[in-house]
Amino acid sequence: MGRLSAREREAGYILLDVLAALLIVLIGFAVFLGGISLAASLSVRQAQKVQKMIEQRNVDAKDQTTLFQNE
Repeated sequence: MGRLSAREREAGYILLDVLAALLIVLIGFAVFLGGISLAASLSVRQAQKVQKMIEQRNVDAKDQTTLFQNE
């Protein structure tokens, strides 16, 4: 009389399966976004290093004198 059918007993497990799948997707999404963030920060640092190197070369070029000789 008060017994649950097999379908009613499994209904709670479907919710747990969905929550576990969402947790896995969230973890994967967080790892993906973390990778994008890391790549972006590394590229910004590299761009800053290149900019510094270009500026230093420009300063060094201003200090050099060029001599032209007539032949």
